[in-house]
Amino acid sequence: MGIVAALIRSPEQLHRLRAAIRGRYPVSACGSWDAVRRLCDAEPVSLAVLDFYVGGTMDLDPVRQLRRLYPRLVTVGYVTLRPDRVRDVFDAGRAGLDGLIIADRDDAPTYLWAILERAETRSVASSLRTTLVNCDPTVRDAVLVAVTRAHENLSGDGLAQLLSIPRRSLTKRLTQLISFWMKLRLQV
Repeated sequence: MGIVAALIRSPEQLHRLRAAIRGRYPVSACGSWDAVRRLCDAEPVSLAVLDFYVGGTMDLDPVRQLRRLYPRLVTVGYVTLRPDRVRDVFDAGRAGLDGLIIADRDDAPTYLWAILERAETRSVASSLRTTLVNCDPTVRDAVLVAVTRAHENLSGDGLAQLLSIPRRSLTKRLTQLISFWMKLRLQV
């Protein structure tokens, strides 16, 4: 993760975000959507934590613009959920957010950090899925499981068991793919 852009109106929520990150990455508070875009243009921002109600009403167009302009940017919503906003959560999901933090429910530092890590993993897995579209389905699944479950420190046997394939077969397929990629690199 690089710089974290935070478009959060509440000082308490910004403090909780910083407490969850614990100095691992710099957090840059932004006062507007334009400030987020300027920061993304000028610095290596890898994560944006966004309150889409920062202007008073929900606005997802800036989220869509960020996703279009910075396709590798991981976007996470940080919202206060009220009964009149429940349907907005579904709209936020359709806007392409990688994660959602609900204030006063998910924002204890441990939970918040876990949400940020899962969002980053989902984003990486999405990029990998498109890269591996023409690969052997077992190899593609193995890579995606290894990335999305990296926190579990899966062994080769554990990965093979999850994929319901003998370990030797999985090793053979992965070795063939690596050999193929190495030959391609040597030709270039």
